[in-house]
Amino acid sequence: MSYVDSKAAQAALLHWVNTFPLDKEARSLVDLSDGKLLYQVMADIDPSFTRRRINEKKTFQAVIRGLRYYIVTECAELEELVESPSFIAISADGKTEDILEVAVKLKGGWGAFTDLCEQLTSFLLVAAMSGPRRQDYISTIMTFDQGVQGEIKDIIEQRITEAHEARESGNKIYQAPPNKATPDEFQLEYRYGVLLGQKRGVEQENERLLKQTADLTTRLTHLQENNDSLQDHLRDAEDRLNAPIRDDETEHRIRRLEDDIRERDEVIESQEGQLEQDRDKMARMGRELGNLKDADSRLIQLQDEIKELEFRNDELTKKANTVDRYKNKLEVQKDLQKNFKDLELENEEMKAQFQNFDKLIERNSSLEASQRQYHNSISKAEMEIFEIGSQKKMLEDENAELRYSLATHEEKITQYELAMLELREQSPLPEISHHGQTLAEQMQNSDADRQSNLENFRLKAENALLKGNTLAAQENSSLRAQLEEADAHVKVIEGKYREAFEKEVITQQQLRAMMNLVDDNKKFVNAAMSIGTLTLLTPEYYRDQAFVELKRAHDSVTEQLSALQKQLAALEAEHEDAKRGLLMATSDLSMVEKEEIDALEELKTTQESLSKSFENELTALKGKYKALLIDYEAQKSQLIESLLTNNKLREALEKKTNTEAEVPIVDDEPKEVPPTPTQPGVSTPFPPPQTKNWRIFNTRYFVGSYPKRTKSARLSAQEIAQTSRIGNHFSSHIPVQSRMNPFFNPATIPLPNSRPTTALSEPYRSGGVHAEEVLKKDATIAELQAQVKELEENGNDAEKAALERENDNLKREYGMMTMAWYDLSSRVQSNTVMLQRRSEVSKSWINKQRRAVNPTGRR
Repeated sequence: MSYVDSKAAQAALLHWVNTFPLDKEARSLVDLSDGKLLYQVMADIDPSFTRRRINEKKTFQAVIRGLRYYIVTECAELEELVESPSFIAISADGKTEDILEVAVKLKGGWGAFTDLCEQLTSFLLVAAMSGPRRQDYISTIMTFDQGVQGEIKDIIEQRITEAHEARESGNKIYQAPPNKATPDEFQLEYRYGVLLGQKRGVEQENERLLKQTADLTTRLTHLQENNDSLQDHLRDAEDRLNAPIRDDETEHRIRRLEDDIRERDEVIESQEGQLEQDRDKMARMGRELGNLKDADSRLIQLQDEIKELEFRNDELTKKANTVDRYKNKLEVQKDLQKNFKDLELENEEMKAQFQNFDKLIERNSSLEASQRQYHNSISKAEMEIFEIGSQKKMLEDENAELRYSLATHEEKITQYELAMLELREQSPLPEISHHGQTLAEQMQNSDADRQSNLENFRLKAENALLKGNTLAAQENSSLRAQLEEADAHVKVIEGKYREAFEKEVITQQQLRAMMNLVDDNKKFVNAAMSIGTLTLLTPEYYRDQAFVELKRAHDSVTEQLSALQKQLAALEAEHEDAKRGLLMATSDLSMVEKEEIDALEELKTTQESLSKSFENELTALKGKYKALLIDYEAQKSQLIESLLTNNKLREALEKKTNTEAEVPIVDDEPKEVPPTPTQPGVSTPFPPPQTKNWRIFNTRYFVGSYPKRTKSARLSAQEIAQTSRIGNHFSSHIPVQSRMNPFFNPATIPLPNSRPTTALSEPYRSGGVHAEEVLKKDATIAELQAQVKELEENGNDAEKAALERENDNLKREYGMMTMAWYDLSSRVQSNTVMLQRRSEVSKSWINKQRRAVNPTGRR
């Protein structure tokens, strides 16, 4: 059984191949068919293989060419292996298609190609075992199992035996395909390898002959020297023979010398024969050397041809690689075009998405606006819930009182019925009714007591309504707790807003003062307006007629809006009154035409609707009252803060004046006279007194403009009320010369548009607005008193008592607020606070010296 058909041999070859450093493990001979793994095996066997074929692809035929070259150059004893039929069969014409064709001819099918892979692997094994690194591979094979070692040994012996038999027989089982007329690079490489082997043998033979020639030349030289010495000795002997004295000793010497001469002649003859032989051999070797030189020249020509072919092969390989690169670039370009189209589609989709995002942003802004409206409505609803809860408590108290009165009335009715029964029993008159009606039935049947029955039904309906509302007690308590938390949060926000508003007013005042120091105000304002929308304008901008017209139009529109709001409120009140009157009239009209039960139901619904309308009005009045109360608290806290600030500033001013009076400042340096319009070359926008005190800021912008009141000054309450303008920017009733620029009036500073219009969030409103609020409070109190009177007429004692308590509280708080207002007005009039230049500013030479000694300055 040959190794080709042995599965064990195939497994042994795969096991040996997997010992090499491969990219992947070979699981079958099919994995070796592409030549990549065998290429790596050949590179490990012959390291110069990859250097010679650096630009060549890793193919099956490349491995065959490299193996042929390695066997011819490195394994001279295996040259016959290249001429074996199996190696010639796998070589084919050097192409994978021809190899596959040969495999199909030999075995047929894919199994034939697998056999070719197995044969090439076996040749690689034989070459590795015969190469320079055979010891490494032998040590690797020794680590295998005995069965694998035996299979590898059989494969090597069978390959070598096949090569010897093919060489001895001279037969080849494979012939090249007939359609290939010229030898290709496989045959050329084979010829090149054979020539290299022959050249190496000839060179070795040449070296051996050269060494032998040199040896013979040396021997010949020595023989010539010996011959010369013998000739000299012979001449001496002849001279001695020719001498006249000849004795026995001389004859003996002569004979001995003659014998020596004969021996030497024989040696010379033998050496001359050897010399002739050497000359013949040298001539033959010269002829062989000439032949070798001719072969060497032919070899050089063949090397040149091989180099040309290799150069052409490299060029063709480069061209093939260039074509492959261009193909790859073309594929990449196609992919890029496809990706570009995809990106264009994605760009269109993104544009559509961005448009949708813009729409979503607009919708989000609208939703935010609606959310703010919902928050406002929720706050209002929470206020209404709070009021409804308080009203519910009042109604529960009323219900309890009504239950108590109803129980007392029922007890009285039972007593009256018992008394009437006793009187009937005692009375001799016959009974009017034979059916034994009770007092309640008689009262129901009587026309005179119908109104009391209606009242009783109404009270029962209200009682049932109150019983149904008791289920919402827990929800009302939770809502009340949430409302209290919201009120606390609102108070915190109001405090923060008050502080921010004060800082804003102070900042605007400081910016306005800095604006007066700039020579070109318009350029400064234009540069600031380029940054963003600002509300600060210079005096020159206030003189503009367009701004004045806009301000007038704004004032007129504001007045018209307030008038329309008042008319709308009056019309709404009239509408509610008319609606209630119409409802009463329609209910009376329907009661006339309907029966008693329907009339009672109609009366009940009418009373419920009326009570709801009154409840809504009462809730609105309570909300207004609470808003007024909040405004009052804010004003009171602001007034107290202003009072404390004024007291602190007055104390600081007194301390400052006392310290300045105690430590006089000696100014030896002449003071600089400020430039006035009378001096030549100097122009100022303000008069000299105003220019002199340009660093002085009037804080009456924050607390009002009032004259400095002396101890003898006495003002009446009406004058104080007229002149008190907390939060006003100037006073129009008391003629006081303002220390600020008349063109730079704080009254014309526009406040931010986002500022709220309630007194709670704007603590610096004008005095006229406060007077209007006082009038509104008086009107509210009058309306509450009217409601109290109406409720007194209706006979609701509990609600009457609650309204009276609220009325008393309002009166008391209003009186306290008026007293605090007048007290604060009098205090503010007696305290005119000024912000002057700081004391540490150096005004003269002595002050400069003091600042050099004490840099911090006097406080």
